[in-house]
Amino acid sequence: MAWQENFYEHRLRVEDELEPYARYIFLNPYRARRISLHECWPCWWRWGTIRFGFEETVAEVGGVPPEWLADEDPPGTRDF
Repeated sequence: MAWQENFYEHRLRVEDELEPYARYIFLNPYRARRISLHECWPCWWRWGTIRFGFEETVAEVGGVPPEWLADEDPPGTRDF
């Protein structure tokens, strides 16, 4: 079983906001139901001191808010 059958690369440009893409990647295993919303994704990693706003919410709430799974994905991350 492949993790994602229709994989394609997407390059972020300097002017692209990073947070929506990071959140999209972070939510992938939750959307695929690989882990429950109250589990911490053990493979989540980011470079150095970079932190994202959504990580604070996950820590405060004690997991991923279910409504996030219905949020619109950033451009270029959906299959056409």
